[in-house]
Amino acid sequence: MKKEQKKPRDKYRKVKDKWIKATEKWLKILWCTEFAVTWYFDEIPDEQEARDGYIPIASIVTRPQYFDAVITADPVQLATLNDIDLNTKACHEVIHIVLSIYREWGETMMQTMNEKTAQGFREYEAFVNERTASRLTQIVRRLYQN
Repeated sequence: MKKEQKKPRDKYRKVKDKWIKATEKWLKILWCTEFAVTWYFDEIPDEQEARDGYIPIASIVTRPQYFDAVITADPVQLATLNDIDLNTKACHEVIHIVLSIYREWGETMMQTMNEKTAQGFREYEAFVNERTASRLTQIVRRLYQN
């Protein structure tokens, strides 16, 4: 009789559960519960050159017209965060859902531009999107100190 092999224990299970719970909380607070969110846990690929060694903790892809979002988070990095920082990162990613319709509009506009203009717009839009999400996260976190 063959001995059954046990699956290896997921040492990041707790932090993954905390991450999902935190993002679900912010989805509710920020009125985004109509979005079907899928969570993945993996290292975030380097999408941009010259990040100066910065490795993102999480990323999000949205399809606002279909109310879909995919949040990918790096469990190794999540495990290094305290509860307040994890909660702040979760809020930041959900803010990206709130802003996603504007990003979608920008993508539509870029299709009407020549390649050089679109590239410049894309770089600026990426910066502004992150900056806006970060600022709104600070505001929302200050309003909801919990």
